[in-house]
Amino acid sequence: MAQAYQTIVIGAGSSGLNAARFLKDKTLVLDKKSEIGIPIQCGEGISIHALNRERIDLQTHWIARYITHIKRIMPNGKYIGERQKDPYAVVLNKSDFEKYLADLVKWEIRLNTRVVELKREGRLWVIQTQKGDRLYTKHVIGADGPNSLVARQVFKTKHHLIPAINYSANFEKPIPNDELHMYFGNRIAPSGYGWFFPLSKKSANVGMLIKHKGRVKDYFNHFIETTLKPLFGNFQLAENKSGVLPVDGFAESITKKQAFLVGDAGAFTDPIFGGGINMALLTGRLSAESINADNPKYYQIKINELPFTRQDLRESRKIFYGLDDITLNELGDIFNGRSTSFLNTKDGQKAFQSKPNLVKHQPAIAQFAKTWQSAKPYIW
Repeated sequence: MAQAYQTIVIGAGSSGLNAARFLKDKTLVLDKKSEIGIPIQCGEGISIHALNRERIDLQTHWIARYITHIKRIMPNGKYIGERQKDPYAVVLNKSDFEKYLADLVKWEIRLNTRVVELKREGRLWVIQTQKGDRLYTKHVIGADGPNSLVARQVFKTKHHLIPAINYSANFEKPIPNDELHMYFGNRIAPSGYGWFFPLSKKSANVGMLIKHKGRVKDYFNHFIETTLKPLFGNFQLAENKSGVLPVDGFAESITKKQAFLVGDAGAFTDPIFGGGINMALLTGRLSAESINADNPKYYQIKINELPFTRQDLRESRKIFYGLDDITLNELGDIFNGRSTSFLNTKDGQKAFQSKPNLVKHQPAIAQFAKTWQSAKPYIW
């Protein structure tokens, strides 16, 4: 017997589940995995602002750590970022977080179900599963990750992906439990960065994102041995949370004939620093609002209203990762534990003008700073 739905969501990760939370009419969520929240392929950091925007109440069982300080550490060890009085970000237990989202969904979530084909018949989409099911739906939400079948079959789009290594690791010494550390520099991570996100008193997510596909493992090993081990002692890598990320900015085509791409499936990740949970939640909700309003153009309109463009993000990535270590060190020198707002002061401008490499790159750095400030509420 044919099964018919108003909307079928393909993918039960953060984006697909958040879409399903908001959909009003008969919906089915499909996913090939056997358990919600598994596997984890993420550093698991997100701003509290993003969770509040999505009307997600903070729950202690899916928060590993509250964050009051993000340090963007330059090659000389000096960093950009000022400690805040109150937490403004969290590190998630992402598996528990996605199970929590699933509990908020009133529709059926069908696991162990791999979609193998999508095709158009009249005004409906027909979805064929590996089990032989034929499912009919007016709307399709592709929330099926960076290697999205929906993107490939419906939108004829294949994203440019790069590897991101990420492990949970146990350390010998206590670690700062309210700080995120991001390490930059061409000797640490050319065209990328290494990260250190606390999970408990002696464990953290440690990872690396670089554009050199063949050498990412080598750089990761060097990073953890020469940067983290001297700080936090001997370590043991535990759960592998590695994956791939789209890095060219979100897809040009994200809605077509009542089909929508959201989250990683639409390349909605931060191409500068690699974050994706914020945009996953946002795009999932916006696609649902578009379907609820029976207005497929609404989704594209809301994405176009964001205060930055796909090209802005791509250019900003190129600018930031085009800076050499000398210039990055000069940034560390002038901020030295201050927030980026220091640059808006007279002292900040004076310090900036005293650094020859920063002056040489001033127009590009200003462009990067403008884009990052506009985009930060949406991509972090």
